Amino acid sequence: MRKIHFIFSLVLVLCVVKSNLHAQNDWNLISSLPQNLVITSDEVSYKFENNVTGPHHVECLVKKSDNYCQSYETVFEWFDNTYSPSIREMFFIDSEIGFFSWGMEYLGVKKTIDGGDSFELVGFSPTYASRMCSFDGELLFHTDGWVYNTYKMSYFKINGNVVYSTGRYIWGTKTMSSSEKPVAELEFISNSIGFVTCIDSLGFAYILKTIDTGYNWIETAVVQNQRFSDIKFIVDSIGLVIGKEGMVLRTNDCGETWNEISLGTDMILTSLDMNENGFGVIVGYGGTVFLTNDYGETWEADDFFSSSINFRYAKVTQSNTLFVHTTEGDLYCNHHILNNTDVD
Repeated sequence: MRKIHFIFSLVLVLCVVKSNLHAQNDWNLISSLPQNLVITSDEVSYKFENNVTGPHHVECLVKKSDNYCQSYETVFEWFDNTYSPSIREMFFIDSEIGFFSWGMEYLGVKKTIDGGDSFELVGFSPTYASRMCSFDGELLFHTDGWVYNTYKMSYFKINGNVVYSTGRYIWGTKTMSSSEKPVAELEFISNSIGFVTCIDSLGFAYILKTIDTGYNWIETAVVQNQRFSDIKFIVDSIGLVIGKEGMVLRTNDCGETWNEISLGTDMILTSLDMNENGFGVIVGYGGTVFLTNDYGETWEADDFFSSSINFRYAKVTQSNTLFVHTTEGDLYCNHHILNNTDVD
């Protein structure tokens, strides 16, 4: 039986579905795209490609679409034949302001404030794996770290400068592989308040919170035999965290306490998103899709997809359009999720 140790309190919430969300018959397969995709609005999305064109020769591309992911134009390209760099991660606040990182042992970060028309280099820093985010584009937050045998070290950086380091938590990868996904997820709701989900070497998963721009962190939840996969705050107080075995945690007091929400599934959950209207989605393996329109208090399963499908990414736009992206690269869109009904 899973043990959950919350620093403050735990409430198990059984999800009684009261909403009336109609999605099952309105999904459309719109394109097949690689995994490195970020959707910022109904029309605009970005993706990156790392194309090996020869020994130690990599072509790194950032591409943009403004026609519902139908076609893409290159907005940034870089070639190198001295070693093998690659674009590692991409993060956009909106359709205009975004960042991407690339490199091997040294991470370079470029920023755009004009929707990809131009990019500027905003710094380098040694890294093995990282997560990055920004609240308003002025401060870039990112985690990185690495593990070698029994030695581990994790870092939190602001604009490339280390402001916090720890050997207790794993924020990078569990090995030194540059292709491994970082175990940490990062979310800031202001330039001072932020959250990191991470693990330790004993198999515990943590939610950490800072209220001083990342100079100090406190544990607000600890879960045994778990690994969180995504975190999202909708407004300053309401946030959600998902993980394996169908785990969903929700807070309505800015992360001071976390309540477990039961979805009735034991599938691995991989991605969540929610807009300011309270409409949200959780996706995972086995064709798992859950929908909400009350800020995550109640959830409804969408059974349209086959159990052979695994999802890696979900996006809800401000106009309530929903995108879900599979591990095989298929991108589905639904413009008619809401049926103009309210939660009782």
